[in-house]
Amino acid sequence: STSTTWTTAGSPYIVQSDVTVAAESGPAPVLTINAGVTVKFNAGTGLYIGSGSFPGKLYAVGLSTSKITFTANGSTQRGFHNSIFFDDGADNTSILQYANVYYGGGANPGNVTVSACNVTVKKCTIRYSSNAGIYLQNGAKPVMSGNSVAYCSSYPLSFDPSCRVASVTS
Repeated sequence: STSTTWTTAGSPYIVQSDVTVAAESGPAPVLTINAGVTVKFNAGTGLYIGSGSFPGKLYAVGLSTSKITFTANGSTQRGFHNSIFFDDGADNTSILQYANVYYGGGANPGNVTVSACNVTVKKCTIRYSSNAGIYLQNGAKPVMSGNSVAYCSSYPLSFDPSCRVASVTS
């Protein structure tokens, strides 16, 4: 994939099939999502950052007054979409900040899943997951602060034994 920016002019973005931000060669592509953008996922779709040895980066930084929203397209069913998955190819400078993440989980263990990488998740509101709100696996060590996670079918934060959180603050 190539680097791209999602702006409010194109919002809402309707995800009709999985979006994977990863490159087989060359520099990591970057998906930049501007403040105020809404991303609506069709059933069973998700946003995947990095993939194994294929690097990718998400730069999704909203504002306290203009958050980015990731939600279901036309549904309020928990697990309607697969949500956001940072895989081991995700660039460790990837950031999700001032974002709302709703109605995900689906085929993934969390509304936001972090696997084998050290991304930043800050000041996000994460709700209505069919699984955990945030799930860490495969040695993930994210930096997290100021997140509000609630109304999930499982735990707000869950992780496998290989993980440790580099930083969590309220």
